[in-house]
Amino acid sequence: MLACSAGLALFASAASAGEPCTSGRCGSSSQCATLDECQGGVCGSRGCGGHFGRSGICNKCGRQHAGFDDDGPERWSDEWYAMNGGPVASPQRYHAGKLWPPYPRPSQRPQCSTLYHASTYWPHPYNCWDRAWVKNVLAVQTANGWMQATTLCGYHFDDETQMLNESGRNQLRWILEQAPPQFRTVYVQAATDRTSSQARQAAVETEAAEMAGAASAPVVVRPVQLAGRPANEVDALRRSELQTMPQPRIQMKTLGSESGDGS
Repeated sequence: MLACSAGLALFASAASAGEPCTSGRCGSSSQCATLDECQGGVCGSRGCGGHFGRSGICNKCGRQHAGFDDDGPERWSDEWYAMNGGPVASPQRYHAGKLWPPYPRPSQRPQCSTLYHASTYWPHPYNCWDRAWVKNVLAVQTANGWMQATTLCGYHFDDETQMLNESGRNQLRWILEQAPPQFRTVYVQAATDRTSSQARQAAVETEAAEMAGAASAPVVVRPVQLAGRPANEVDALRRSELQTMPQPRIQMKTLGSESGDGS
């Protein structure tokens, strides 16, 4: 566009002297009476085929093209690269009953500059997409893990009153004091009926307000079945394991039982 503007600047004197147009993009050998008649560019609107001059108005379809080559951003501008500077094309190919790549990709021919940058900066930007995908998976796993860690299960409540027991209060205090701020949400396992679930939520909100005051965390009822065991059951299994542990088969010798010659 700069070359065309420079040529059009010289065009005024050429037209007034009755000489052929000297615009760099005009290409016309006839004399142009006005600047608007100078064929400064080719209109690309749906195969129009007309020309637009300095005013940017096509002499055939009348469309305004100022700064645009084909009803879009100016060529080589940042907006143009955003629309046309995509990844290197790789159309799907059928072989042995399968398509590769497994999902469609752009099949248009990329620009030479796109091919150059793809070869020079490889594997950018594909490595950025891979890293973002892995980070997203890890973030989801982390959020799910903290959701399970900050959930008060059914064995944290009394079966009759739905109030927090001692284990539940300790777990709630750990959530309010030790859990990271972004994961400091108290989840309550839903009971078998709505009334019991609401009673559990109200009991947790009351305890949290007494422990943390205005800084207490939100309490959300979570309908989920967690894979776990009550603490008393885990303790009983561990005690039984310790009581039934066999004696070591390898006898350990003390220093006093060894001979004085070092053998």
